[in-house]
Amino acid sequence: MASLGTTTATIAKRQPETVALRAAFAELRHHVPAHPSDRKMSKLEILRAAIRYISILEYCLGMRQTPIGVKLHKE
Repeated sequence: MASLGTTTATIAKRQPETVALRAAFAELRHHVPAHPSDRKMSKLEILRAAIRYISILEYCLGMRQTPIGVKLHKE
């Protein structure tokens, strides 16, 4: 079992990493279009939205035949 001092030291060491990770997710959320502004997105939702967005961009550039998670309407 870890002593209280070790636990506090570990938390203090990891805190800057946690703050940086939260900031990175916040920035990524703002770059993904059509994100719901009325509610908080989970980290998983942010990552999935970013993957879909990148896939759509690849499709637009002709690098992908169909975008991930997007159904195309055939006319």
